[in-house]
Amino acid sequence: MSKVEKIFRIQLKLLRKGDSEPISGPQVVVRLYDKDMLKDDYLGSATPNEEGEVELIVKSSAFRSFDSPTEKYPDLYVRVLVNGVQMYQSPVFEDSRVPEVHGSFSVAGGLVLNLGTFLIEE
Repeated sequence: MSKVEKIFRIQLKLLRKGDSEPISGPQVVVRLYDKDMLKDDYLGSATPNEEGEVELIVKSSAFRSFDSPTEKYPDLYVRVLVNGVQMYQSPVFEDSRVPEVHGSFSVAGGLVLNLGTFLIEE
């Protein structure tokens, strides 16, 4: 019997520190990672829309690696790059349990986890 693959929808919003204007554009990239003991798992990247909103869709198999084969919930963090230069790294959201603690479940959309709004200095 095979394990059920869970779909995670990770959401967040980027605002400019000082005036709270949305941060968007093709020069802005948000990279999502899972913190592990030996090597962090890169889970994907996306650019924010005009409102500064970002959504990344990740399968649960993406954060199960050789140094964390039984990991049920990821330890998530994001890096924000502008023109290829890292401008921000979030704290680690440890053992991000979805939907039990942080998120909500949708049959059509999967497990939704909103990491919140980040104020970024450009």
